Amino acid sequence: MSSLIEDYNKNPAFHQKSGNFNSINEDYARYFGKNWLPQNVTGIKQNEIKDLPFMITADGTIVCVPKLPEMGLMVAVGMTGYGKTLISGYMLDNIFYNWNDNIAVLNDSQEETWSWSEPNDKPEFSFKLKVLNQEPMPLPMIYIFPNSEIFKQKEPILKNKNCLVISIPFEEVITNIEKYIPDLGGSEKYLTEKKEQLLKVKSEEELFEIIESIDNPHTKGMETVKRKLDSCFKNLIAENILNISDVAVPSYLIVKEEKLEVYNGNPFTAIMKADCIPSFITSDLYTQKHKDAIFSYHLTNLFQESLNGAMKGKRTWLYFDELTRVVHADIRYSSPETEKALNNIASRGRNNGISLMYATQRYNEIPKGIRTQTKYAIIFRHKSEEESKMIRNDFGLDKGLSSEILRLKKYEAIAATTEYFVCYKGEKKWEEPGPLRGTILPPLHKNRFLNNLDVKGGVN
Repeated sequence: MSSLIEDYNKNPAFHQKSGNFNSINEDYARYFGKNWLPQNVTGIKQNEIKDLPFMITADGTIVCVPKLPEMGLMVAVGMTGYGKTLISGYMLDNIFYNWNDNIAVLNDSQEETWSWSEPNDKPEFSFKLKVLNQEPMPLPMIYIFPNSEIFKQKEPILKNKNCLVISIPFEEVITNIEKYIPDLGGSEKYLTEKKEQLLKVKSEEELFEIIESIDNPHTKGMETVKRKLDSCFKNLIAENILNISDVAVPSYLIVKEEKLEVYNGNPFTAIMKADCIPSFITSDLYTQKHKDAIFSYHLTNLFQESLNGAMKGKRTWLYFDELTRVVHADIRYSSPETEKALNNIASRGRNNGISLMYATQRYNEIPKGIRTQTKYAIIFRHKSEEESKMIRNDFGLDKGLSSEILRLKKYEAIAATTEYFVCYKGEKKWEEPGPLRGTILPPLHKNRFLNNLDVKGGVN
């Protein structure tokens, strides 16, 4: 992004007094209202907005996603290194601090969010944020790990971070046994008969005692059935999927206010109810055969929590970085249960208090059910016209935009929507169908991969 200050100096319509940073701040204060006013500035006519800024065009127009009662899906799409994660982070910063919505990061496969608990430490970023009356700010992150030996290797790195290892509830495993032990065959009926007892167990020892007690004098091969069940559950425990008695690896968390319990349930929901942001560190999850079951459980549970009013009327945003690592349009790489859960949120979530934001390099590999519900796209540079063809078709963009998409510089983007954007410039506010081209804004939190900042290139 070219420097905002350079843009101010080049375009007289972009500022009131060239080079006067107080007046620049005042100009932005008109857009963003009292919460964004610089210190010791009074008497400014405010045009307080509740929209979500994400981009500034060449003529100084601030482009925003409107805050609506029903929020559709949003995607940042394009080549790696051009700004997808950065703009997603900036929008999540503002969703959390300005919209006061809940956020759960459900796919941090590259461990990018480890630095989100620290403020943006790039002076160039801080300078640009000041222009918009924003300061570098950390996010209150809690890092969640699926139960795995890998966490022990990372503990030294995370000693100053808030971390938690979680497991899948035993009740979930027993209730949906076919998802966790799909090859039980006829042996499953014996577990079903013991379900009431199984749901009361408090330890692994009790579990195996119940399995050993299974008997049917009219059925041959009961010892073989018991050995199979015993082996399957031992495998689940060895694979760290099943945990019954280890309190250090909880399935549920309790939230208390003034020593009174106000919530006992899903760890993601509990963390959000405590006004923090859970981030699911999934770098190890892709090697596990139960990846689909684990993702689908948490997604289904979060949707039910939203339907049941556990979020206190707040909208919840689920963010997925590189969504194609979680679900894929190609059946060979698909996660059917997770895709089903995501499609349910995509189609029903917008009017039930839960929305999705995702980033991807390959929009054409996103399942159709999610693509068709995506209402806002921030498009970064693509390698070829073929890559951009599907997103052009889905958002009704002219074919001529392909050449623009192929030539976008780092941190430049084209914004497209099937609804509308809200734009601000000076005292004017209007709705705009787009597409619009501009430069993205820097996140308030630190990005751990930006060690080699290209200052001349502008905002990373």
